[in-house]
Amino acid sequence: MEKKILTAEDCNELAKQNDSNEKENKFWKTLSKLAIKQKDKEVRDEQEKKDTLKCFTDEGKSGKSKAIEGDSEAQFLIALSAYDNENFKEAFRWFWLSAQNGHAEAADYLSIMYADGEYVSVNYALSLQWCRIAANRGSQDAKETLEDIKKIHLN
Repeated sequence: MEKKILTAEDCNELAKQNDSNEKENKFWKTLSKLAIKQKDKEVRDEQEKKDTLKCFTDEGKSGKSKAIEGDSEAQFLIALSAYDNENFKEAFRWFWLSAQNGHAEAADYLSIMYADGEYVSVNYALSLQWCRIAANRGSQDAKETLEDIKKIHLN
């Protein structure tokens, strides 16, 4: 039996079909929003990978030399590449440097690494601290994470 992945459009269609049942309708609409959010993340991840490649193929200085000189975006892209390859030690090093240089997404990744215990010991206090830093610097993912945490504490 072949599994079918539901798209946001599929979920919206199922919501319409269950319009008379408020609970079912709300369920499918929520799934639709989650599907859209996941697709947006996949698009952002793909763009980050393209940016990583661009960083290493630009004329002039290499991405690594830019990173060594303190370019937070180059540091972030090196970290992201290491993270994608599950080289968490290298990823942590470059995310930390990038975050120290003001990069919001690098701070968000540090939050994730502390929460998941990737290279570092699980430390929820540090995870929350980095998440707040990332949110304050404008990371939408970090802002959404903090909102989710607030909802959990309110229930």
